[in-house]
Amino acid sequence: MSETRSFNLVDEDWIEVKWLDGHASIESLTTTLSHAGQIREIIGDLPTQSFAILRLLLAVLQRAILTAPSFDRREKPVHFWGRLWQENDLPMKDISDYLERWRDRFFLLGGDAPFMQVPDLHTARDEVSTVGKIIAEVPDGHPFFTTRSGAETTALSAPEAARWLVHAHAYDSSGIKSGVVGDPEVKSGKSYPIGTGWSGGIGGIQVEGDCLRSTLLLNLRLAQAENDGRWVSDTDLPAWERPVCGPGDSKRQPTGQVDLYTWQSRRIRLICDGEFVTGVVLTNGDKLKPRNLFALEPMSGWRRSLNQEKLLKEKSPVYLPARLNAARAMWRGLDALLPTDAPTKMNGQDYLCPGIVDWISALTSDESGTALPDDLIVTLRGVGVVYGPQESTFADVVNDRLIIHASLLSAPGVPLVELAKSCVSDAADAVRQIGYLAQNLHLAAGGDSQTTDGPRDRATEVAYYTLDIAFRRWLSALQPTEGGVDSQQDHIHAAREQWRSTARLILRQLGDDLLVQSGPQAFTGHATKDPKTPWMTSGTAARIFSGALRRALPLTTDTPHTSTTGKEHT
Repeated sequence: MSETRSFNLVDEDWIEVKWLDGHASIESLTTTLSHAGQIREIIGDLPTQSFAILRLLLAVLQRAILTAPSFDRREKPVHFWGRLWQENDLPMKDISDYLERWRDRFFLLGGDAPFMQVPDLHTARDEVSTVGKIIAEVPDGHPFFTTRSGAETTALSAPEAARWLVHAHAYDSSGIKSGVVGDPEVKSGKSYPIGTGWSGGIGGIQVEGDCLRSTLLLNLRLAQAENDGRWVSDTDLPAWERPVCGPGDSKRQPTGQVDLYTWQSRRIRLICDGEFVTGVVLTNGDKLKPRNLFALEPMSGWRRSLNQEKLLKEKSPVYLPARLNAARAMWRGLDALLPTDAPTKMNGQDYLCPGIVDWISALTSDESGTALPDDLIVTLRGVGVVYGPQESTFADVVNDRLIIHASLLSAPGVPLVELAKSCVSDAADAVRQIGYLAQNLHLAAGGDSQTTDGPRDRATEVAYYTLDIAFRRWLSALQPTEGGVDSQQDHIHAAREQWRSTARLILRQLGDDLLVQSGPQAFTGHATKDPKTPWMTSGTAARIFSGALRRALPLTTDTPHTSTTGKEHT
């Protein structure tokens, strides 16, 4: 006999949110969606938890729309979306009807179909792990960014358990899991690694508006990736509309984005003791290879992998998710974030931007009736996990934002996107010159030529850190201007000059600081092993840097200048 069902996520409070007035609360699925216009954002124990819950809400919203009695597939997706955008609230009648229809699948505890779990999941010896197994703040009992301790790591309230359950499916680390009865791939009582949860393997990108309602709508891609006139598939189902999973891999492929939003990468069973969840059975679930799934997964950028093409002997391009780098600001990865001017998706370009960014582009097009206002400002937020060795532990969490004008994603914005990408490249070249300056000053002060990496890398890190705010401000102000071709070209030229001038000023100041810090020994100089510059001094290093910086960030106001040496570094 199954356990009594309890704690239904439809009307029990479990989602942490921050309201527009700044206060925080915990809400149910129903209240979160019904008050989305007054809620600022989903918060949580970690940014990744918020991202996972946002994707769950998107799955609910998409399915509520597509299964509503009034849904008319003959209407274009962009036009339907435009009507939603004009409303003050989400379509709560359709959402409420949908949640009520699937209400039995949203009970967290007990019953024959507990939410995102496998009833009666057990090992041969009935081992049960502590709840710390699903708390990413406490990876296997080794806290690294948490204030949890004591009872907080051994028992969870139902709301906490619900949040971490959703997170575990999305981000659980790889590694050996408990072997459960009924899984044919278990060997010697162990389930061997299949990789991280699906969201942990992508470079999570979401578009944020001024409230949760607009955030949900901006991420609600209703059209097929290859054709914004075709609706997403009505056979793309979330976990709760599918049969309850059993032990082991189902051996199936995803049907679309809501399937991926709720992908069951793990098999989980929560163990309850009274009011608290005190244990968990956790093992591997559905395997999923990420190759070329960009048409189904819209919340990640994608990079071309030449290694995979050689390994698989593929003649067509192979794309993998462009993961986020904790040590690299989002703006340095614009190639995988903003749309390119390429005519097709499959022309072998190095990067593909996230599907939601393409969707925003479609919403700003003339064909859509420009569903989005021209002056709309949105935030691109990157959320992800950096895993440790063999992806078996959590090492860091990425949480970064870029503010841009939505018009930058429109057709008139394409030249400005290309400009922004070229300015990132210019910045990278200029920062390299700061690194070479630090390297040369190290040699001028008598440093060993084998130990230049440290000074160069430290100077490069400081340079990027100092440029960070300046580039974000410049990018946030970038937007198309009215007028003819000449006017557009003048606008682009002025924007490029503005960035190069700003970056040059910042990096020249950093160069001056390095010169001051180099000391009297560098002023006198030391011999080097380079025949082109046999004696390096701080003056020589400064002269090389000055010429290299001008070449990396040229301005139209520059006077013709020939450096005494064409050498940019040693």
